[in-house]
Amino acid sequence: MGNLQQVVYRAVQAVVRPVLYVHFLTQRKHAADLIPPGDGRGEIPGPDPQRVVFVGEATALGYRTHSQDLGIAAQFARRWSQNQHVGVRWSVLPFPDLTIRTAMKAGINQEALGDVDIVVVMAGIGDVMRFTPPKTWEESITDFLTTTSAALPDNAQIFIAEIPPLGLSGDTPNLLRKMAGAHAKDLNAITRRVISKANRDVTLFPFPLEHLKDLENPDSAQAGVTYSSWARLLVETVLSSRAAGQETHPEEQPS
Repeated sequence: MGNLQQVVYRAVQAVVRPVLYVHFLTQRKHAADLIPPGDGRGEIPGPDPQRVVFVGEATALGYRTHSQDLGIAAQFARRWSQNQHVGVRWSVLPFPDLTIRTAMKAGINQEALGDVDIVVVMAGIGDVMRFTPPKTWEESITDFLTTTSAALPDNAQIFIAEIPPLGLSGDTPNLLRKMAGAHAKDLNAITRRVISKANRDVTLFPFPLEHLKDLENPDSAQAGVTYSSWARLLVETVLSSRAAGQETHPEEQPS
């Protein structure tokens, strides 16, 4: 980006950020009414139970669903249990204000994560709506990964959800969609850069593109279906990551 483009971009940001922030505050005020009741935990019976923790914002809690069972955490647990023929204990640790800035207040410590096999991070939508500066996002996601890694067992894996293409979301005001979409792309690019420097297995997983249309309808009854597809992509990503790990370390494969 040239110097003139940077000046123009920053000028637009200066105008748009306050508008987005007011919109964010409105969304946060009503978010509690759109998050299903429950304590955000459950268990799928089975042998050799694995523990999965979802950390993040409203999407981690099943935003716009009527039950925790329809959220991505429970849907992933069911799919993973069926795929691996194991039991799964799942739980959700929410960010207090739906942004990465308060990730450390979600209870990220060894007591919460010391026996976890998989951590899934659902973050970024609130940060796009609040227009969190790229530098703040990079510092926050780096600190979060460092703290989380230190609390996890050595063989645990971390997976981070890509921020959906919010330029198509009906929750985003029409006049702000282009800027929100561009900011989501910027934050995803920063996350990839941070992941590339991580000292443990951290993998990004995508939003299900077949549900892009659902983003255009903020009252879509397809929320549970969208989370189901997102959970399917997460299962595929975990399987691919583990297969790649076995190819990198063939001596760890069972004989």
